[in-house]
Amino acid sequence: MKATDVFTPQRLPTVTLVKDHLGSLEEKYKDALDEGGKLVRVVGPSKSGKTVFIKNMAGADLVLVTGANIVNTEQLWLRVLDAVGCDVSKTTTASKGTTREQEVGGKIEGNVFIAKGAAQGNMKRGQSEDESVTTGQAVDIFQTVIKELAKTGVWIFVDDFHYIPKIVQSRLAGELKQAVESGVLIACAAVPFRSEDALRANDDLQGRIADLQFEYWEENELIEIARLGFSELKIEKNDNYFLSLAKEAAGSPQLMQSLCLDTCRELGIRETASSAVIIPDGREFLSRVCERVANSVDFTTTVDRMKAGPLTRGKQRIAYLLADDTTADVYPILIKAIAQDPPTLHFIYKDLQTRVARICANAAPHFSDPCYHIAKIANEGHQADKIDWDSENHVLSIRDPYLLFAIRWC
Repeated sequence: MKATDVFTPQRLPTVTLVKDHLGSLEEKYKDALDEGGKLVRVVGPSKSGKTVFIKNMAGADLVLVTGANIVNTEQLWLRVLDAVGCDVSKTTTASKGTTREQEVGGKIEGNVFIAKGAAQGNMKRGQSEDESVTTGQAVDIFQTVIKELAKTGVWIFVDDFHYIPKIVQSRLAGELKQAVESGVLIACAAVPFRSEDALRANDDLQGRIADLQFEYWEENELIEIARLGFSELKIEKNDNYFLSLAKEAAGSPQLMQSLCLDTCRELGIRETASSAVIIPDGREFLSRVCERVANSVDFTTTVDRMKAGPLTRGKQRIAYLLADDTTADVYPILIKAIAQDPPTLHFIYKDLQTRVARICANAAPHFSDPCYHIAKIANEGHQADKIDWDSENHVLSIRDPYLLFAIRWC
């Protein structure tokens, strides 16, 4: 078996599909399906396995659309219809007393689809009988979705619902309610701090939502991915190495899959080995694997901007002497502190102070304001927040394990 079929960061896993951590989620999913008329809402942090769960439960009967770049509800429903192969863009062409249909493009106006090239009125004066007249058909996109998918067993999965603009969510929530009442199976995914967006948008959804709550995976659950996959490829068990990978994955099964796959590549294993393969002990091999994964993590620019900090407007920052005899201002010091072992997504101020003190040779900087600024910098340009700074409780939380990984290895 190929290593890319065992460890699948971007696809639904088979060999390394771990289900023990799901607890009662499968039962809740099936209960919602049996009851009908409910919107399934999967809530959990980024890269915690929400999409993989829905794909596994729905199987082939799944239409996956994302909330990213949605500017109106019709755009979302058009994506759904396109995914199931339903073309709503048609015109009627009349010529010599006959009528035929042809497929064309079109645009959204209101809640209907208007075909391009639509002409109003009858044949113009001077037009010959051999010439055709094309008129547009208006199609109610949302009602077409209900007609095509109600009671078919096909699921619509709206990933990243929180990316949809609030004003669009309000209208979409009403349409979701009508769709599930009509027998359309719909699930939405959202991150925890945005999980009530659909409820806020439409109170009628109260009582019509089945919540499936996801959390970041425990280390022993991530280790199971490594155990199953490496065993299939005849790579010998190494508990210490598996634990190191699980710590670097910071609760993300997707990142764990990537780390395991690049372990195989670093070992030169592309498919099941003919004899047992041993994973080298020590930090050096782990570092090479993590550096491989870091090459595919798209946070390098964000991390560089966090290290640089906000514009100083002509005022030079204080440089602090570090334990390695170099100097740096508070922003690179703070990033170095976050990058220290052990990997963690949550930092209380006291823990950050300890980490900063280890970096600095003498006096350490205060960093409440810098925490606010690096959070702001990290969140700019991203549709979902990547870092949260709780100024009241002085807690810094990284909301994406891939950003933490980038801070440590990019």
